[in-house]
Amino acid sequence: MEIILLGGIILGALVLFITELFPIDVTALVVLGLLLIFGLVTPEQSLSGFSNPAVITIACLFILSYALQKSHVLEYLIININKIIDKSQALGMAAYLFSIGIASAVVNNTAIVAIFMPVTIRLADKYNISPSKVLIPLSYAAILGGTLTLVGTSTNLIVNSVLVQSSELSLGMLEYAKFGVIKFVIGLLYICLLY
Repeated sequence: MEIILLGGIILGALVLFITELFPIDVTALVVLGLLLIFGLVTPEQSLSGFSNPAVITIACLFILSYALQKSHVLEYLIININKIIDKSQALGMAAYLFSIGIASAVVNNTAIVAIFMPVTIRLADKYNISPSKVLIPLSYAAILGGTLTLVGTSTNLIVNSVLVQSSELSLGMLEYAKFGVIKFVIGLLYICLLY
C-alpha cells in the first residue's frame, strides 16, 4: 500500500511540476507535507534537507546576488562595456561574456543569469542584435564560469555536501578551477568565434 501511495504522490508531483498549476516551491512543499502526513517520511527526514549546508549556502548566494544588483556595481560594468562595444562589437561581447563568467564563479550562476538577462536584452535592442544571439551565450558563459569554483553552481555545492556526508572530506573553493579554467577559456573562444 505504501508503494502505491508513494507512486501516486510522485506521479501527482510530476503532473503538477509539468503543468505548473501551482508555483514549483508550493508543489514541492505540498509533496513534502503529504509524505509527512502519510508517514512515508519521519519529521526528522522531512526537515533534514533544510539544514543541509548546501541549501543554506545557495540561499546566502541569492542574498549576495541581490546585494550585488542593488549596489549598482552592474550599472558601472555595463557603462564600461558599452564603451567597448561602441568601438568593437566583437571585443565588447567578449568582455561582456568574460565578466559574466567571472561573476558566476563568485555568485551562483543561476542568479547571475537572472540578473544579467534584462541587461542583455537591453544591449541587444540598443545594438539591433537578435536577443537569442546574446541570451544563449549569456547562459553558456555563466555555466562555464560556474565551473571555476565550489560556489559557482549548485551542483558543485551538492556534490561537496554528499562528499562531506560520506567521507568527512571536503572540496576546496578552487578545487574545480584546475580544469574549469581550461573549459572556461576554450568555451568563451568557441562562443565568441562561432556564435
